[in-house]
Amino acid sequence: MKSLKNLLIPLVILLALIIVVVIVVLVKPKNKEEEVVQDYQLVLYKPEEVSKVQIERKGKEDLVLSNNSNKWTIEGSDPSMNYSDDAINLFLSMVLDFKATSKLNVDSPKLEDYGLADNYLYKINITANDGSVRVITLGNDAYEASNCYVTVDNMDGIYMITTLKKSICDYEYINFYSSVNLDIDYSKVEKIVLDRKSDDYPFTIIPEKTDSGYGFSIVDPVVVDSGDNLNLLLTGIKDLEIASFVDLDDEKKQEVGLNDPSYHLTFVMKDGSSKEIYLSDLKDEVFYGYGSVCDDYFMVSSQQIVNLTYPVKDLIGNYAYTTNVSTVKKITGSYGDVDFSLDITAEDSISSDDATVYLDGRDAKIFSSSGRCYAAVFFESLALLKIGDIEPDAVPQGEPVMTIKYFNKDFTNDVLTFIQRDESSYYVMKNDEYTGFFVYANELFKDGGTDTYSYGIMGAYDLLTTAINDNLNGIYDIPAGE
Repeated sequence: MKSLKNLLIPLVILLALIIVVVIVVLVKPKNKEEEVVQDYQLVLYKPEEVSKVQIERKGKEDLVLSNNSNKWTIEGSDPSMNYSDDAINLFLSMVLDFKATSKLNVDSPKLEDYGLADNYLYKINITANDGSVRVITLGNDAYEASNCYVTVDNMDGIYMITTLKKSICDYEYINFYSSVNLDIDYSKVEKIVLDRKSDDYPFTIIPEKTDSGYGFSIVDPVVVDSGDNLNLLLTGIKDLEIASFVDLDDEKKQEVGLNDPSYHLTFVMKDGSSKEIYLSDLKDEVFYGYGSVCDDYFMVSSQQIVNLTYPVKDLIGNYAYTTNVSTVKKITGSYGDVDFSLDITAEDSISSDDATVYLDGRDAKIFSSSGRCYAAVFFESLALLKIGDIEPDAVPQGEPVMTIKYFNKDFTNDVLTFIQRDESSYYVMKNDEYTGFFVYANELFKDGGTDTYSYGIMGAYDLLTTAINDNLNGIYDIPAGE
């Protein structure tokens, strides 16, 4: 038993020494010159207890805020601008509340070594309502960049605080601006002009009232409905909120691209006035801009202005020409030595029981075993001509390769002609005028095989002709492998 005691005593002593070492390691300061003071309150005021805050900044104009009957104003600021009370209150909450994270543990420190003498970075002068003044001096960053050195006039020693306080000291007038809304009411807009450096021409767009809001039609340099992506862009931008303002000199303007903006949007109002915004190219998911909506440069995110960078093809509608069975009664066409005439009597669908369709006088209501109507395949190829791309400045030359004529129930007619552009595409003419579009050859000639939703005009014509010739009791199935 005695030997066991003799063993336990040194073990207990050893354990005690280990505990002491651990405690010393855990609680010792991060730096031999630093003493942890656990959020010691250096300065604390409520805004209503203060009449003035002045920040002296080396190499910059002082920032001064004054309290007049609990209404804070920024001295020297532009009185025509709206300033945000929330932004001012946030600023005051930062400059009127200083807590130290640690205190420098050095005998007789030299203030200049810490950027706290004449080489200070910022000096905050807080004038209380009773006339007393507290001076807070901010100096260099500490050995870890998250903290900086600070002194307070009526307190001994050098303390350390978060460097966030220094960023607040760099505030400019624009940091206090209220947000600005573009606030576009499309009922008062005559037209929108979208001009992008990536395009060779500006687009003129007309807003049109719909049951669900507003839609848009492009009227120059081509005439076409806007696509979903352009609708989203214009619907979203009308309520654009500008809340982040920046101060840009000439060098910075060139750096972000505002010396030669990539985008220019003009909203021309019916009363003759206009609203304009200029935007840089997208940089780090941000557009820089300026315009008539505010007097300063601003930043907006790509989430606020969507689809602006999309190529033209993705902004416009899909089709160079569209029609439907409720408006057209007859379609004729010619290609080479082929001439056809498609006569339609239908209100909703060619496939419906009460619809009649004749191709060159022959009943064209032929179906596949799965219920697909071959007359519908042909009609869709004629009624939905997908745009290849736009080329407004082109001058189509040569004889038409194909002509399609649409006879409408309202006694109007549309004539489309296709002039070869190159080996794989054709310019589209409508009523003897160039539309500004071209279509790819697939829209005219593709044989979709068993995919009855991807036929071109002549491919669909050949398919329907074969179905009429080879059907059995109105049913025809495309042979396997075709």
